Amino acid sequence: MTNQPIQRLLDDVLHQRDLQYTMTGHSIVVTLKTAGKVKQVSGTVVDSNGEPIIGANVVEKGDYEWNGNGYLGKFLIKYR
Repeated sequence: MTNQPIQRLLDDVLHQRDLQYTMTGHSIVVTLKTAGKVKQVSGTVVDSNGEPIIGANVVEKGDYEWNGNGYLGKFLIKYR
């Protein structure tokens, strides 16, 4: 792509990714579209018979904070 406005180039390059941009003065800042949005994963820890494992620990990789597991093996992890 040649002789195109920078906005068109950025739109073409970033539209297929989870990225967005803002232009301020002479700066272009590229960020994740989901930055700041909280997502969550939930489920139940079960044994080979499908029975809930009460008290099992579920921890996000790289995160040493206990995300836990409650009653009947259920868990909920929130992340950004």
